[in-house]
Amino acid sequence: MDRIAANAVEELLKSCTGPLTLERLVDEIHDKGNRGVTKAQVSEYLAYASCNGLVKRVRIPGRSADGWILTDGRKRTLGLLPPSSATAPSERHRSSVMDRLYPWQRRALAKWEADGYCGIIEAVTGSGKTMVALAA
Repeated sequence: MDRIAANAVEELLKSCTGPLTLERLVDEIHDKGNRGVTKAQVSEYLAYASCNGLVKRVRIPGRSADGWILTDGRKRTLGLLPPSSATAPSERHRSSVMDRLYPWQRRALAKWEADGYCGIIEAVTGSGKTMVALAA
Protein backbone atom coordinates (compact mmCIF):
# COMPACT_ATOMS: atom_id res chain seq x y z
CA MET A 1 0.00 0.00 0.00
CA ASP A 2 1.26 3.44 -0.90
CA ARG A 3 1.91 5.57 2.23
CA ILE A 4 1.71 8.85 0.30
CA ALA A 5 -1.79 7.97 -0.92
CA ALA A 6 -2.81 6.78 2.57
CA ASN A 7 -1.57 9.95 4.27
CA ALA A 8 -3.16 12.18 1.63
CA VAL A 9 -6.55 10.46 1.92
CA GLU A 10 -6.53 10.61 5.71
CA GLU A 11 -5.56 14.30 5.73
CA LEU A 12 -8.39 15.13 3.34
CA LEU A 13 -10.96 13.13 5.30
CA LYS A 14 -9.81 14.76 8.54
CA SER A 15 -10.33 18.24 7.14
CA CYS A 16 -13.68 17.78 5.38
CA THR A 17 -17.12 17.99 6.94
CA GLY A 18 -18.88 15.52 4.67
CA PRO A 19 -18.19 12.42 2.59
CA LEU A 20 -15.88 12.56 -0.41
CA THR A 21 -16.20 10.31 -3.46
CA LEU A 22 -13.21 8.40 -4.80
CA GLU A 23 -13.01 10.77 -7.76
CA ARG A 24 -13.13 13.84 -5.52
CA LEU A 25 -10.42 12.41 -3.26
CA VAL A 26 -8.14 11.83 -6.26
CA ASP A 27 -8.83 15.33 -7.64
CA GLU A 28 -8.12 16.95 -4.24
CA ILE A 29 -4.90 14.95 -3.82
CA HIS A 30 -3.75 16.09 -7.26
CA ASP A 31 -4.72 19.70 -6.46
CA LYS A 32 -2.49 19.52 -3.38
CA GLY A 33 0.48 18.64 -5.58
CA ASN A 34 0.54 14.84 -5.30
CA ARG A 35 0.02 14.19 -9.00
CA GLY A 36 1.79 10.82 -8.79
CA VAL A 37 -0.97 9.31 -6.64
CA THR A 38 -3.28 7.19 -8.80
CA LYS A 39 -6.96 6.36 -8.48
CA ALA A 40 -5.95 2.70 -8.00
CA GLN A 41 -3.70 3.61 -5.04
CA VAL A 42 -6.47 5.63 -3.38
CA SER A 43 -8.96 2.81 -4.00
CA GLU A 44 -6.52 0.27 -2.52
CA TYR A 45 -6.05 2.37 0.60
CA LEU A 46 -9.81 2.86 1.01
CA ALA A 47 -10.34 -0.92 0.81
CA TYR A 48 -7.59 -1.51 3.40
CA ALA A 49 -8.84 1.27 5.69
CA SER A 50 -12.44 0.07 5.41
CA CYS A 51 -11.47 -3.50 6.37
CA ASN A 52 -9.56 -2.15 9.35
CA GLY A 53 -12.27 0.18 10.64
CA LEU A 54 -10.53 3.44 9.72
CA VAL A 55 -12.99 4.68 7.09
CA LYS A 56 -16.50 3.80 6.02
CA ARG A 57 -18.47 4.10 2.82
CA VAL A 58 -21.65 6.16 3.02
CA ARG A 59 -24.46 7.02 0.62
CA ILE A 60 -24.53 10.59 -0.61
CA PRO A 61 -28.14 11.66 -1.20
CA GLY A 62 -28.79 12.54 -4.81
CA ARG A 63 -25.48 11.07 -6.02
CA SER A 64 -24.82 7.79 -7.78
CA ALA A 65 -21.35 7.41 -6.24
CA ASP A 66 -20.82 6.63 -2.57
CA GLY A 67 -18.60 8.77 -0.39
CA TRP A 68 -16.00 8.05 2.26
CA ILE A 69 -15.63 9.37 5.80
CA LEU A 70 -13.47 8.55 8.81
CA THR A 71 -15.07 6.23 11.36
CA ASP A 72 -15.83 7.61 14.81
CA GLY A 73 -13.18 5.28 16.23
CA ARG A 74 -10.54 6.72 13.90
CA LYS A 75 -11.67 10.26 14.73
CA ARG A 76 -11.22 9.46 18.43
CA THR A 77 -7.75 8.05 17.78
CA LEU A 78 -6.80 11.23 15.90
CA GLY A 79 -8.23 13.44 18.66
CA LEU A 80 -11.04 14.77 16.46
CA LEU A 81 -13.69 13.39 18.83
CA PRO A 82 -13.56 13.10 22.62
CA PRO A 83 -12.90 9.62 24.05
CA SER A 84 -15.96 7.49 24.62
CA SER A 85 -17.04 7.66 28.26
CA ALA A 86 -18.64 4.23 28.47
CA THR A 87 -17.01 0.94 27.62
CA ALA A 88 -18.61 -0.36 24.47
CA PRO A 89 -20.23 -3.82 24.61
CA SER A 90 -17.68 -5.10 22.07
CA GLU A 91 -14.82 -4.00 24.36
CA ARG A 92 -16.39 -5.82 27.33
CA HIS A 93 -16.83 -8.91 25.16
CA ARG A 94 -13.23 -8.77 23.99
CA SER A 95 -12.02 -8.43 27.56
CA SER A 96 -13.91 -11.55 28.65
CA VAL A 97 -12.57 -13.53 25.68
CA MET A 98 -9.00 -12.27 26.29
CA ASP A 99 -9.15 -13.66 29.83
CA ARG A 100 -9.67 -17.16 28.42
CA LEU A 101 -6.84 -17.19 25.84
CA TYR A 102 -3.79 -19.40 26.12
CA PRO A 103 -0.39 -17.67 26.11
CA TRP A 104 0.30 -18.66 22.47
CA GLN A 105 -3.04 -17.13 21.46
CA ARG A 106 -2.24 -13.85 23.22
CA ARG A 107 1.18 -13.73 21.52
CA ALA A 108 -0.39 -14.42 18.10
CA LEU A 109 -2.98 -11.70 18.65
CA ALA A 110 -0.34 -9.20 19.79
CA LYS A 111 1.83 -10.01 16.75
CA TRP A 112 -1.16 -9.60 14.41
CA GLU A 113 -1.97 -6.20 15.96
CA ALA A 114 1.70 -5.12 15.78
CA ASP A 115 1.80 -6.10 12.09
CA GLY A 116 -1.02 -3.68 11.27
CA TYR A 117 -3.84 -6.21 11.64
CA CYS A 118 -2.52 -8.31 8.79
CA GLY A 119 -1.63 -11.97 8.85
CA ILE A 120 -2.93 -15.51 9.12
CA ILE A 121 -2.91 -17.78 12.14
CA GLU A 122 -2.01 -21.31 11.17
CA ALA A 123 -2.68 -23.93 13.84
CA VAL A 124 -4.06 -27.45 14.06
CA THR A 125 -7.76 -28.25 14.30
CA GLY A 126 -9.20 -27.64 17.76
CA SER A 127 -6.31 -25.46 18.93
CA GLY A 128 -8.38 -22.30 19.45
CA LYS A 129 -8.11 -20.19 16.30
CA THR A 130 -11.75 -19.14 16.66
CA MET A 131 -11.09 -17.82 20.16
CA VAL A 132 -8.30 -15.66 18.78
CA ALA A 133 -10.68 -14.37 16.10
CA LEU A 134 -13.30 -13.54 18.73
CA ALA A 135 -10.71 -11.67 20.79
CA ALA A 136 -9.67 -9.68 17.73
